[in-house]
Amino acid sequence: MKLSQALLLTALTLFRPITSQDSLPGTFMTCTKPGQFALTFDDGPSTYTPELLGILEQEHIKATFFLLGQYVSDPQFQPAMKQIHAAGHQIGVHTWDHPHMRNLTDAQIRDQITRTADAMKAVIPQVQPYYMRPPYGEVSLDTMNTLLSMGYIVVQWNIDSNDWRFNRTRSPGTRVLSEFVKQLATLPDTPSTPPTQSYISLQHDTEVFSVREVREVVRLVKAKGFTFVTIGDCLNNPKPWYRSDAPPPAPPAAAETKKEDGGVKGADTKRSASAQTATNWLLTTLGLVSAWAWA
Repeated sequence: MKLSQALLLTALTLFRPITSQDSLPGTFMTCTKPGQFALTFDDGPSTYTPELLGILEQEHIKATFFLLGQYVSDPQFQPAMKQIHAAGHQIGVHTWDHPHMRNLTDAQIRDQITRTADAMKAVIPQVQPYYMRPPYGEVSLDTMNTLLSMGYIVVQWNIDSNDWRFNRTRSPGTRVLSEFVKQLATLPDTPSTPPTQSYISLQHDTEVFSVREVREVVRLVKAKGFTFVTIGDCLNNPKPWYRSDAPPPAPPAAAETKKEDGGVKGADTKRSASAQTATNWLLTTLGLVSAWAWA
């Protein structure tokens, strides 16, 4: 990993507030159907993303990656983004440089999101996401109004790996797996028993120890009877993954055009057709009368 990326991620972690995410109307924290589990990864792409993609491929899992624009724009990490897309995983927006969005103005929020979306489009033209995750899970009502007006689906989570906390320790070990075990402890270890809950998890593919615990996390979740899905499928696809996948808008209804004299061309056409019909009827009738008279 580049030293600059490592230093920035360390700074983000050290000054990250120990608070829970914001749950406001319009945010999504669970899937729409019980038994679904959406693995999500924030803050990439990074040096460790290809390793994570290899694990997911071996486990036949599709996940969702919320990417930072500043790394998407870095040529060093662009191949990783392309690998994410080529493998069929979903890509979402995670802002440009991980700010506290509650503190931003409408214009600043739009700049963070638009710059990131533009960077993604520059790497892969069809990747223009409809889905985003706010850094730290922080949103205010004003933040939500801006994001919704931009057409975004705002995704939170309801199971936190806490890997962002554990990178402060010298030996994180298997603490990510332990966190999943703890948060799923009330569920039976019987895949044949359909789960009644659904989950959206949070991990970071910038943390190598977290990446290397994904295989065991997947096996734990499978043992609980869950099916892995992308965020789009988890939310029953309220919108396509990408704006390029959205159906084109319906063409506008044909409008009546005005003539130079102020009349309406469409109305004149209708009147002309009616007049022609009346004329044809009259001629036909006269013809029948004439034929009767000569008979």
